[in-house]
Amino acid sequence: ELDAFDRALVEKVKQCRKAATMTQKELAQFMGYSQQFISGIETGRERITVEFLRKLSQITGQRIDLNIVKSGGLE
Repeated sequence: ELDAFDRALVEKVKQCRKAATMTQKELAQFMGYSQQFISGIETGRERITVEFLRKLSQITGQRIDLNIVKSGGLE
């Protein structure tokens, strides 16, 4: 099960792809991945890395801003 941060990150990936008017297959080809991998990213089955986000931003021309909020009781 994805937590709120991961769900927001997955949604941002979808938004970037759609804003660039690309299909999963097109995005996969430009990024050097399979369509199945992109589908896995967009459903939360695959882990999203910083390198993936960099490539996504470059390929789609979309800015990716993330707010990382501390959760739990750690100081």
